[in-house]
Amino acid sequence: GWPPRSLLVAATNHPSLLDPAIWRRFDMVLDFPLPSDEQVFHAVKLFLGVSWIRHKALFTVVATALRGLSFSDIERILLQVRREAVINRIPIEISLQNMLNARISNASRQTKMQIAMGLVEAGISQRQVHEVTGVSRDTIRKRRHSLGYSKKDGE
Repeated sequence: GWPPRSLLVAATNHPSLLDPAIWRRFDMVLDFPLPSDEQVFHAVKLFLGVSWIRHKALFTVVATALRGLSFSDIERILLQVRREAVINRIPIEISLQNMLNARISNASRQTKMQIAMGLVEAGISQRQVHEVTGVSRDTIRKRRHSLGYSKKDGE
């Protein structure tokens, strides 16, 4: 009984929870997959804003931490980071560290290491990186050494 000149648009974040017969009712179904790593990186730059970050390596760190999220989730998290920095009058890097602390607890060991190395590259001390990621300072030093960094390079 749907009028033929009408348009119905429906959306769901959980298509698997719907009865499979529902899909026969629609002439067209569009799927919006989660963003790729590159798209997450660009979304971080867009939603965080390049003027907020002093070191480019932080974009990669944040993108790594937000991998696997939708664009709307990334935007919501980064707007929250910006608000926290402004309202509490703290540097954006501190607000980002708070967000990373919250997100990293469930991250894989490999992701934690990627974030740790990105933070070190961004000029964050190994002690602070350990506090944020849980990766030991010794592990960070060993990884930096294996990548060819010397003590003069900030170890």
